Amino acid sequence: MNCAEHIELGAVGTCNSCGRGLCPECVSVFTPPLCGNCALAINQNVSTSLWKQLALMAALGIVTPVLLWGHVPLADLVLYSLMAAFFPPGWSFLRRYFAPSGGYIFMSMRWLNLAVQAGAAAVIGIVVGPIYLYKAWKELKTVRDTQRSMGGQ
Repeated sequence: MNCAEHIELGAVGTCNSCGRGLCPECVSVFTPPLCGNCALAINQNVSTSLWKQLALMAALGIVTPVLLWGHVPLADLVLYSLMAAFFPPGWSFLRRYFAPSGGYIFMSMRWLNLAVQAGAAAVIGIVVGPIYLYKAWKELKTVRDTQRSMGGQ
């Protein structure tokens, strides 16, 4: 089997996604080993997912003050907007620690768990949200740099 990118070279490994052959140079580019097409496809999926999450955060941060305008003091409005905008990263962070939907004896316990998790996600999101934004920015930069180095858009 020959390398998918460098046809004249013999393959020493395979792409972890599609199984195409990779030469020593191509094997060392990504960990785990990926061919150029699979790396671009994975990067595009990561980029799309991050942009959707960022759009959701922006929408929540914009809709909250619109809905609460005139009903709460300005300082509270800013806090509630931040809590709403950073709710998704807070929820993702807490998902690691809260039980999934099964294992509850009473349905009311499940609803209580969801209420506690939602409240905690709004508060914890204030802390983990900015960290998430920084990591998302770095990941989008990595995706862009990878696409440029591989001749993508």
